[in-house]
Amino acid sequence: MQPALRPLYREIYQCFHDRGTPPTVRELCARLGLSPNAVQQQLVRLRQGGYIEENPHSPGRCARTIMLTGLRQLRPHLMTPTG
Repeated sequence: MQPALRPLYREIYQCFHDRGTPPTVRELCARLGLSPNAVQQQLVRLRQGGYIEENPHSPGRCARTIMLTGLRQLRPHLMTPTG
């Protein structure tokens, strides 16, 4: 995973871990200090890399439709800034 994408992935993972649902784009913007466009671009890159995928049963295109993939392989590297 590209280092620039790790903070976003960590926030998504943490939100799933803490409350069982993905964060909204607005929540990600507030937590990371990024614009909605920057968050959307990073979500696309995470999707293209196979780290997240869209839930086909959720309407619309927003952060609430994402599902984490490949978590077993990523977990050891998730919380480290360089992993």
